[in-house]
Amino acid sequence: MVGMTTTNTFNNTYIKTALDQIGRWNVMAISGGRVTAISETIFHLPVARGYLVEIELNQAQDLYNVRRYFKRSGKLTLKGEYKMVHCDELGELAYRASCYSEPMGL
Repeated sequence: MVGMTTTNTFNNTYIKTALDQIGRWNVMAISGGRVTAISETIFHLPVARGYLVEIELNQAQDLYNVRRYFKRSGKLTLKGEYKMVHCDELGELAYRASCYSEPMGL
């Protein structure tokens, strides 16, 4: 995707697909286009004030897990999670997870 920075490159087929499903403008709103690949199926979108959104593909079920973490002194603290997210819901729930001042939940 043009304008997005991906670090820690792997075979990014799954990550590129997930970013396409989230949508270019959602990714820009969430992280300013910054994407950090953690593994073949997990990536982080850094938000602000120590928060980040993690997207993980569950390959067996072809569903996603969306998590909000708070990072301080290298330690990640889970602040909320959406499990078993379908691809058509991924963009909205990733954006909701990035709104760190709002509680997570459906």
